[in-house]
Amino acid sequence: MFIDPGINTQDVFDGLIVFHALTRCDTVSSLCSKGKWRTLQLIIKNQKYVQAMKELRKQWVVTEEKFIVIDELFLTCMEREVQA
Repeated sequence: MFIDPGINTQDVFDGLIVFHALTRCDTVSSLCSKGKWRTLQLIIKNQKYVQAMKELRKQWVVTEEKFIVIDELFLTCMEREVQA
């Protein structure tokens, strides 16, 4: 796993449970028709995605700011699907 140099590895680990929940746990193996691995690669290259996942793990309160970040992640996944 290649985490961007400016991103704290522990923050990524702290947010993995949220990533797992957002990708529908084990019942669905993909997000936006992409495997979990590709989606995780998007997350670990963007500090705001990592931070949103970490904060959601601490408290499952979706503020407007967190919603916008998670929505951007989903839209980025869908955009990549359209381009593929």
